[in-house]
Amino acid sequence: MESYAFKVADKSGKAVEGSFQKDQPVFYQADKILFYKKGDTLVYKQGDDWKRSKTGVESDPLVILAASAKVRAARLPHEELATLAKNLKEAKKEDKKEGALTVYTADLSEDGAKKLAPTESQGVAKSGQAKIWVDKEGAVVKYTVNIRLQGRQGNAEVNGILEKTVTLSDLGKAKIELPAGAKKALE
Repeated sequence: MESYAFKVADKSGKAVEGSFQKDQPVFYQADKILFYKKGDTLVYKQGDDWKRSKTGVESDPLVILAASAKVRAARLPHEELATLAKNLKEAKKEDKKEGALTVYTADLSEDGAKKLAPTESQGVAKSGQAKIWVDKEGAVVKYTVNIRLQGRQGNAEVNGILEKTVTLSDLGKAKIELPAGAKKALE
């Protein structure tokens, strides 16, 4: 995919939105804060200024910490789909279409669940399921991943499902307009 817009939402409805365009910094929005990311460098808009996110011994302002953590943890959908495709078991086409979309479901191996789980949950990821919506041109427009978490994580017993839904739009049409301030902050 050369370009697309995306929205990544968890079960609580919290979302990270963004746009990807090949050879451009990735645009993100989390908690109403705008970000651009190029490699490991993350910049954010505060007021009228673009600032580089800090790592190491210095810290960002408290108001952007949660949003920047969401952006840093977000995986680009085309990269995640490649991992997902390699770790599906017994993909099945559902009999019923949803509008013009074809729906596929599949299980994930334990190894696949660990690869797709957030870093902090990989040790307790046991299995998973995926559901993928494909348009008439064969492009993925939405997918959900449910990962079964079970075991001890730190001092807590974990037993639950981690659910994530990713929606893709503007396939091949998304454009990233990098503001001058963000470009300078990324240098």
